[in-house]
Amino acid sequence: MPPDHAGEARFLYGTALIRAAERTSAGLARDHWLKAREQLEEAEKLGVPEADQGRLQYRLGKAGFYSEADPAGVAERLAAAVKSADGPAEGYNLLARAYLRLKPPDLPPPSKPTNSCGSSRRCWSTTKPSRRRGWTAANCCCACSGRTRPARCSNWSAPRRRRRC
Repeated sequence: MPPDHAGEARFLYGTALIRAAERTSAGLARDHWLKAREQLEEAEKLGVPEADQGRLQYRLGKAGFYSEADPAGVAERLAAAVKSADGPAEGYNLLARAYLRLKPPDLPPPSKPTNSCGSSRRCWSTTKPSRRRGWTAANCCCACSGRTRPARCSNWSAPRRRRRC
């Protein structure tokens, strides 16, 4: 084998070991994950084509995750290469699980709040009183009021005899 293809060969062998680990029992899978990680680390040292760099980093993170390597390194690799995952759902699932393994867990910052009250949950409050449900702007179901369901308007009556707020 030409020396310039040695990294690519190790990459392919490591990938084959990952596939074998995914299809075997838990007892045998650990050995496959360890060997796959060794092969992929060697492929990284020897070099692989530019087109395979993202997949190499992702598979190194995946093999590190299942072989219980350093959680911070695994999370860093997966975060950098999650877009090169074999499937986006699998990649983000693995990344979330890697973040949870950190001590303390390093969770990404919450998304930007969508409501005026600062909560990202759906808010039932409106700027005007609603005839349909009877909720008022002062009563919000979000985290700011601590309620899980919307509060009723003070003029709310039985469903068949609702008054206008």
